[in-house]
Amino acid sequence: MSTHLFTRSSFSLLDSTIRIPSYVSYAKENAFHTVVLTDHNNLFGAAAFIRECKKQGIKGIVGLEIDVLYHEQLVPFVLLAKNTKGYYNLIQLSSIKNDIDGEITLETFKQYADQCVVIAYGEGGYVESCMISNDDVTLSERIKQMKEELPPFYFALSYQESNLWREKNLFLKRIAARFNIETVALNKIYYLKEDEYFDYRILSGIREDKTIQDASLSTIKGRYYLSQKELERLYDKDDLDRTDEIAGLCTGNYELEVTELPRYPFTNGVSSDIYLEGLCKTGLKKRLNNQVTNTYASRLKYELDTIIQMHFEDYFLIVFDFIRYAKKKGINIGPGRGSVVGSLVAYCLGITDVDPIENHLLFERFLNPQRISYPDIDTDIPDDRRDEVIQYVYETYGKDHIANIITFGTLGAKQVIRDVGKVLNMRDYDINMVSKLISKKPKITLKDAYNESLQLQKLIQSEEKFKQLFYTASRLEGLPRHMSTHAAGIVMSKKPLRDIIPTIAISDNMKTSQYTADFLEERGLIKMDFLGLRNLTTIDNIVKSIKEENPSFSLKDIPYNDPKVFHLLSKADTVGVFQLESEGIKKTLKQVQPSSFSDIAATLALYRPASMANIPSFVENKKHPEKIHYVTKDLEPVLKETYGIMAYQEQAMLMAEIVAGFSLGKADILRKAFSKKNLDSVLQLKNEFIYGCLNHGYSKEVAEELFSLLE
Repeated sequence: MSTHLFTRSSFSLLDSTIRIPSYVSYAKENAFHTVVLTDHNNLFGAAAFIRECKKQGIKGIVGLEIDVLYHEQLVPFVLLAKNTKGYYNLIQLSSIKNDIDGEITLETFKQYADQCVVIAYGEGGYVESCMISNDDVTLSERIKQMKEELPPFYFALSYQESNLWREKNLFLKRIAARFNIETVALNKIYYLKEDEYFDYRILSGIREDKTIQDASLSTIKGRYYLSQKELERLYDKDDLDRTDEIAGLCTGNYELEVTELPRYPFTNGVSSDIYLEGLCKTGLKKRLNNQVTNTYASRLKYELDTIIQMHFEDYFLIVFDFIRYAKKKGINIGPGRGSVVGSLVAYCLGITDVDPIENHLLFERFLNPQRISYPDIDTDIPDDRRDEVIQYVYETYGKDHIANIITFGTLGAKQVIRDVGKVLNMRDYDINMVSKLISKKPKITLKDAYNESLQLQKLIQSEEKFKQLFYTASRLEGLPRHMSTHAAGIVMSKKPLRDIIPTIAISDNMKTSQYTADFLEERGLIKMDFLGLRNLTTIDNIVKSIKEENPSFSLKDIPYNDPKVFHLLSKADTVGVFQLESEGIKKTLKQVQPSSFSDIAATLALYRPASMANIPSFVENKKHPEKIHYVTKDLEPVLKETYGIMAYQEQAMLMAEIVAGFSLGKADILRKAFSKKNLDSVLQLKNEFIYGCLNHGYSKEVAEELFSLLE
């Protein structure tokens, strides 16, 4: 079997219709043993490609089509990583190429071509003009020059389906042989199947901002994934055999070394774990006015032991550092949100202002000693001061060690209709007519929009132009359209980031990872979220206004049982109140009629897709406590605050601990299995849960009912 040595994925933005999972599956289904990824100048899809190849059990070779400044021309070459070192070199090259100046010189190319297979183009390369003009002398001179100046390389023979290029490739092959340079078949692939040419042409129109009628729209047929028979019909046997020889030079094993967080720099020579412990003990005394009980002391010791065992002490110190900096600068940091509020260590350090013991919050939901996972702390910052905090981190821990995280804007439902319609040269009126019938629901697909709207169905089926627009758009929907940076997240590394991941300069300031957030953890990188909230800016402005008349005012002095506040909430007078502004939550507030702080928390917890069905029962039980039913009285301490309704994941974890004897660590694993819809894990843990319930004296029927309650 031959090997295709050139494939662009959709991460060569708007220059390929190929989605990585489909590509790997298609190659495997067609009996190809190796797949290669060679996106243009970037490695955006490399991590996803490596993961997908492992998942599907096929050898994957990471490559790169890179533009090199060669004799004052921008000349593309293909590099294929032979091994981990070669992959590392591709990371370096792509990072340099995507820096501000973005220039790959011959010297740089030679330095990082080590441990890579180098393929030079005939068509589209340094020698193309000589090939077209049949200039034997100049072609020989250029090939001789390339052999002397470049690392060992092969010449690519491409576009063999064209009579012109078949003739020119024979010419190149003959001259290259004089210099003992081998040639290799290189079918350039931009879409998987022959009938996807039209879709690729539309995509090219979006990229070039041209209509499909424009004669200058640059697309060439034949750029699909040829079968073995098609390859044999077009290419000489020796050039095809050489594709397998080259694939054999590449191991397909790219196990790069992982990184870790930078060291917290202000410990004055004390180890990070000892320094963290000291800070926490001091912070706990301050929080409790020196009245530290055994409950708090033992919980703090347990958390510190877990954090140090997982080697996350520097993570907590770094977050403590930038939050301390922000507060010193008068920046109103949020009190804490998400699972981190279950950490007493975070409370002691001032990372959060929520007492986890007083509020019955579990550390294991944040960090589980039975399931090593990276901590996730979201820091809420006024949106007008977010950049100040990030700049402090950037300057403190080093520009080579901090990066934004890339995201990709995709061809979403409305966007793809507009883009495709424009390329098809449709009237704005017609495009808008279709677009307006697509719901504004977040992440809606064209398929869902079609199924939901009878009007849209009738319009699409009414005329051929609407059919062509809709079904073409449906095939292109979801492809990446442009790159951007994550709205909140950054990553930090002890080693220079360019040694760990490819980077790109999207702006003049901080670098951005070429990998999306999904692929950073496996590189040892921890995402930190700096969330800019307009609500905090508003609160900050209000506090400043109040302090003009009452200088002693502090947010921390506001009581949690003010009846006027509950009256406003019960009327749903909540414009400007974080997370309580939507029409749906306002309706829920009117039903619940909150009369305590815990009612507010429970309302927010229940107003989620998975738990909305419990809202009527919550409301009814609040009004009529006599209707509260506990499957077992053992659960009353856990569910009493929420009127017998399971509103929180912590309640589910505590329930598993009480009725089935699960450790909180195992209870968190069960929680995670539910949230990730991991059915195999759920079934395995269900058996353990039922067995645990039976051991604790519950009947099989009650055990099943308890598990259903968890579900």
